[in-house]
Amino acid sequence: TVTDEGHVKWVCMDHYRENYNKTAAEAFRRAVDSLGGSFDENNGLVKVKLQSRLSAHQLYLALEKTRFVYELDINMDWACTGTDIQDLEYALKKSAVSVLYLDCRQFQPSFTDKFSSVSRYEVLGRILNPLNMKSIHMVLPRNLIKLSNFTPKRPSHLRKLSFEILVGIKHRIHAETLETGSIVTTLYLWDSSVGSNGAQALGEALKTNST
Repeated sequence: TVTDEGHVKWVCMDHYRENYNKTAAEAFRRAVDSLGGSFDENNGLVKVKLQSRLSAHQLYLALEKTRFVYELDINMDWACTGTDIQDLEYALKKSAVSVLYLDCRQFQPSFTDKFSSVSRYEVLGRILNPLNMKSIHMVLPRNLIKLSNFTPKRPSHLRKLSFEILVGIKHRIHAETLETGSIVTTLYLWDSSVGSNGAQALGEALKTNST
């Protein structure tokens, strides 16, 4: 390294790496804190709720500069679009993240394109592409419960893939792809008072899984 006076100072490489990693971790923590998120440095876990494309870009820029974030829990808490999903895909490819929990229930497909309803949502499948990913859980938009043809397949590099659709407050539909490659679909009803919305969701799910 070079001192403020312009002199060359020899330092141990291990000591240099340790100081560099510490400085980088502190800078990343400040970036996450500014977004209202949390960073567990010991486990390489980041949890954050993003409320705009700008805040997402701030996180992605910081994420690309670190190699010690392995698990990302991110809530895209705005009407995100296909462009936002692609931006996340690119950021994941440049990161060291291997475990992702993504809440994109507010995703808004483009209805200006002359594509089928299913095609408008296929951009969500791009999140599965980064080869460094090992486990992904996605909370999907509620409208997808009506699209039985939307069935992204688990890529070979993913050990675990699961999808979740929240219907109201008390009813959740959760389909999980296990490491064996088999698909197990489980319906969770948090209480016995299903109600009309819950019954409709259950009926749609059963129709989807009957094929």
